[in-house]
Amino acid sequence: MKCENCGKEINTLLINKFNQDGSDDFYEYSISEENDINSVFIDTDRNWTGYELSCDEKTETVVCPNCKKYPFDNKEIQKYEIVRLVMFKSEKNERI
Repeated sequence: MKCENCGKEINTLLINKFNQDGSDDFYEYSISEENDINSVFIDTDRNWTGYELSCDEKTETVVCPNCKKYPFDNKEIQKYEIVRLVMFKSEKNERI
C-alpha cells in the first residue's frame, strides 16, 4: 500500500506501545490489507498506547515508517478484543 501522506510504498507501520517499565516506544508491525472493505489491519495487544485514547489521539500512535505521520486520510481506527489461543504439541510424533 502507499502512505496517503508521503506517497511511499509501505508494508509495515510503526505502532507506539508501552514497555514493561512504563516507558513507550514505536515498534514495527506488518500490515494486512482487506481489499474487499478497503482497509488495513494490524494485530497488536492492550499495550498499544492508543488503546484508551480518543479518536484524534489514537492517530498519533500509528505512523508511517518513512514520514512518521498517520498514513491515512480517513482518521477512523477500530479496535477489537481478540483472544488468540496457542497450544503446544509434544515433541514426539506418536501417530499410530
